[in-house]
Order: sequence, then C-alpha cells, then structure tokens
Amino acid sequence: MTRCSSRILGIVTLTFVLTLGSVIQAQDASDAQTKIKKLNQITGTEAFRTALKGLLKDEKDSKVLVAEAVKMAKDKPENLTYNSSYLLGLAARNQKDYPAARALLKLSCVKAIDLLSVNKAFDSYQNLVDVLMLEKKYDEAADEIQQFLKQKLSEKSEEFAQMEILIQERLIQALAAKGKIDEALKKATELVDRFNGYPRFLRLKADVLREGEKYDEAETAYQQALSTLIKNKADADDEESSEKKDEIRLTRYLLSGIYVDMNKVEKAADQLKILLKETPDNPTFNNDLGYIWADHNLNLDESEKLVRKAIEEQTKINKKRAENGLEPLDGAAYLDSLGWVLFKKKKFPEAKKELLEAVKTPEGQHVEILDHLADVHMILGEKADAIKVWEQALKVESETKRDKKRKVEIEQKLKKAKEAKEEKK
Repeated sequence: MTRCSSRILGIVTLTFVLTLGSVIQAQDASDAQTKIKKLNQITGTEAFRTALKGLLKDEKDSKVLVAEAVKMAKDKPENLTYNSSYLLGLAARNQKDYPAARALLKLSCVKAIDLLSVNKAFDSYQNLVDVLMLEKKYDEAADEIQQFLKQKLSEKSEEFAQMEILIQERLIQALAAKGKIDEALKKATELVDRFNGYPRFLRLKADVLREGEKYDEAETAYQQALSTLIKNKADADDEESSEKKDEIRLTRYLLSGIYVDMNKVEKAADQLKILLKETPDNPTFNNDLGYIWADHNLNLDESEKLVRKAIEEQTKINKKRAENGLEPLDGAAYLDSLGWVLFKKKKFPEAKKELLEAVKTPEGQHVEILDHLADVHMILGEKADAIKVWEQALKVESETKRDKKRKVEIEQKLKKAKEAKEEKK
C-alpha cells in the first residue's frame, strides 16, 4: 500500500465532531470520583459532546479520571453508567492507553446491553473492536463481534440489520488481519452477492484479496467498485454526489496502493494525480505521490516539492486540531518521505536530519523508517550507528507481509555490515 495506509487493513472510520466545552479537572481520587459521578448524570447528545470535548482537551486530568474509572470498573462497576464508561473509554483510546480503553469499553458494552439499546451497544462494540485491532488482538476482536451479533436486544429491527452488516465488516477485517484469508474472503463474497455488487463490499473484498496477496483479483474488485461509484455519482443528487465523491476518492487511493504492490508505478501515480487534481492540498496524496516517485528514482525535484507540501498542509491541520484541544496527527511518515527523497538526491546530511526527527515518535519506530535511517548512516560511513538502528528495526513488532519482507532484507544488510566491521579489526 502507500505510505499511510499500508500498515493497516481497512480504514477505521470513527470521527469526533465536537463542540467547545469546559475542561474537566481532577486533583485526586476523591475529586475524580466526583467528576465521574457527574459524567454518570449526563443526558443528551450536546452534553455528551461537551463532556467528551473537555476530556480530550485536558489530557492530563482526563488520565486521572480514566485511571480511577478503571479501578471502579474492576471493583465497583455498578458505580459507572454507560455514559461514563463509554466517554472515558473513548478518552483512554485517544490517549492510546489501550488496556484502559479496552476495560472501560467492555463495561460500556455490558451497560448498553442492560439498557437494551442497539445504538449504544453498536457504538461500544465497534470502538472496542477498533481498540483490539489496534492492539493486534484479532481473535479477541472476532470474539467480541460474535458476542454483539448474539445479543438479544429489544430494538432489533431494520436498524439492527444495518448495524449487523457494519459489524460483519469488522469481523471480515479481523479475520483477514489474522491471516484467515479464505474465511474472510468467503464472508466478503457473500456480502457482495447479497447486495448485488455494492461498491462498499466490493472494496472490502478487494481489501481481503490484497491482504492475501491476490493482487490481480484485488485490482479487478477495486476497479469494479470504482466504475460503479462513478456511474452512481452521475445519477445522484447534490448531497449524495458529495458522499459519492468521498467514496470515489477512497477507492482510487486504495487502487493506487494495489498498483504499488504490483510495481505498476505509473498506474499508481496516475490515480494519485487524479486525486490531487481534485484535492491539491491533501497531505496524504501529496506525500504518497512524492514518496512513490522518489522510491523509484523518478521526478526527484517534483517529489521533494510534493512531500514538503504534505508537511506544510499537515502542520496547518495540526494547528487547527490544537485550537480544538485535539492531539496532533503524527507526521513521522511524512518526515521519512522527505528524508528518503533527500537520500535519493544524495543530500545525505539533510536526509539524516529528517529521519532522526522521524524516529523520535512512537509511530516513527517503524521497520521501514528505521531501515531508511540505517541506510543513511551507512552511506555516511557511520557503520556502528547503522548496525544499531538495524538491530532496533528487527525488534519492532511487525504484522504486515511487507514489513516481514523488509526484515529479511535488513537481516542481510546487517550481516554484511557486521562482516565488514569484523574485517577491519
């Protein structure tokens, strides 16, 4: 896949549309319990959003609330309601405290079932599954999905049927991520057939085929989804047309990733050029096209311009997020792209500077980024540093086939570097 989406299967779609709210402050356990009691009493969508906004904005104090809520969930779960457990579960997820998020979201699932609420149960289970997927606990994710599908909820109706389909998608993604490609493909194909080639499910099937490295079939499925979406857009009204445009962009983006996998660089570039023509300021599209070209020693000057624009646009986005109390989006992949472009342009000291900055964040501790940094160390004659970084890269947990293949290459580089080091002694 391309730079940002290659490290995950599918797309997590949770988006917070939040209004400005007051900051929740918690000074100690007693104060935290008081604040949690107030969360228990929240009613109404607007109040919920305001509370969530406050939790996300003041991370330091929300961590105190999360920690206290986790204790309560273990010792006195009856003292937490659906709202408090769900809100604090989302806060923990935002903090990337996945164990806490898992504990609180599991409790919110129980509370939602007690309330016999389809919507609340769906929200809780979907976010719980997302956390488990982020933790790479794919079997547990699949188990939780099955639990949701077994629930006896009084509101089961057409609404539940729609949610059941959405949660089935998550099950298919979990199965594919676990490597159960045949089972995931069977379920995805059933959805495609059941809904007469609906583009969303064609894309899901393509995701599974791609995970199974069946690239030709995946390309066909993405192309079918894209063709159908373009046709449907022509027949849609203005509001539907806007939604279709987003779907078309997503499908084109995924198609570009397949072409990268197939080493069809120009075809990948063509899709990204179309996307940039429509949304010239999109940081992901700018970054991906710049990186793809640079990685294949093509259009290096233009590649550098594209990646620098991606970083500039990402900075603007993060400024707006900061104004709304949200965590900044990570830019490690973009800094890596810039470092790699500079490496290809033989500007090695400059490349080293960008890559050292990239690896400072947790997201920068990625096999590919570390490999790039080690390559720069080597070409600068810094063999000891290169060996150290390659050894670090091999310790990084890797799930994707792409990362595992890169580790094999790193092992070969490391062996060669160590042998050269020994010969000099």
